[in-house]
Amino acid sequence: MPLRCSVPLDIALGMEYYGLETPGSGGFLRRELGDFLVFEVSVDGAVASPRCGDEGGSGEYTWLVMEKRKVDTLTAVRAIEKFFGLPKGSVGVAGLKDTTAITYQFVSVPLELDPVKVEEFNSKHSRVKLHCFFRRPFRLRPGLLFGNRFEVVIRDVRNVDAVAEAVQHLKQVGGLPNYYGYQRFGSVRPITHIVGKHILLGEYELAVEKLLLTVYEKESERAKRVRRYLAETGDYKGTLSMFPRTMHNEKAVIAY
Repeated sequence: MPLRCSVPLDIALGMEYYGLETPGSGGFLRRELGDFLVFEVSVDGAVASPRCGDEGGSGEYTWLVMEKRKVDTLTAVRAIEKFFGLPKGSVGVAGLKDTTAITYQFVSVPLELDPVKVEEFNSKHSRVKLHCFFRRPFRLRPGLLFGNRFEVVIRDVRNVDAVAEAVQHLKQVGGLPNYYGYQRFGSVRPITHIVGKHILLGEYELAVEKLLLTVYEKESERAKRVRRYLAETGDYKGTLSMFPRTMHNEKAVIAY
């Protein structure tokens, strides 16, 4: 019988059981940025990596590998669009990648890029880099990928035997159940599913209120202040400039 989870947030998001019956190994995840690596795998099996191996091709779109470090995908994409003078939404991606990680994924742009300009972009951006030019006849769109490959480091493991036992068990059962967890619902603000529920029920005003006004303990103090200010004053126009730039969803809803 799988072990029952005791973490309140996991249970609230529907993750009530662990995938293994083996004891925990102990240890810490993401002590350093390089402890969590993500490599996108395209539909044809190509792996996004800074080590290019599939340059060339033909078509109207340029594909590149985007490397990002501790920045979300939308912010990284907008940095590319701004630097190269591209309209918003013109850079195609197959999916969003973890923020607190080093990630590699394919991106597409609807023009041929000058390698010199790409090098200039890389020199001016410390957290976003572009690698590996090749051409394709179509743009990337959400879902156009086979999956992702992860390399995860666990530091200060207390029970090494438990790791070996878990690996052996995974080989026998063929893998782990793929929970929809923090990545979809959030961990700092686990509210995505709540907002989605109100949208499905046609309760749009309530969905907006939940998104903008609900305060969570793990949020930054700035975000908490802005949400409380908005709840007290109803000053949507004034709040637009107060929200941090990284809060794309809140700013987009208010601007609309």
